[in-house]
Amino acid sequence: MKPGWILKGMAALALATVSLAVLSVAIFGWNWLRGPIERVTFERTGRQLVIAGDLKITYGCPLCASAL
Repeated sequence: MKPGWILKGMAALALATVSLAVLSVAIFGWNWLRGPIERVTFERTGRQLVIAGDLKITYGCPLCASAL
């Protein structure tokens, strides 16, 4: 076995892991986070937060989140 074979395998595994992570974030259903965000906001501030619309994440720099 050549050392290059192991290095290529490790690079392929790293690429597959990063690709899976990016794909998961891209197709993730963000609306299920509304409840936890509202609850954490209330626990930390004592004020009620209501997110009435759908959560939408805009990918780019900077990463933006909004409720439509």
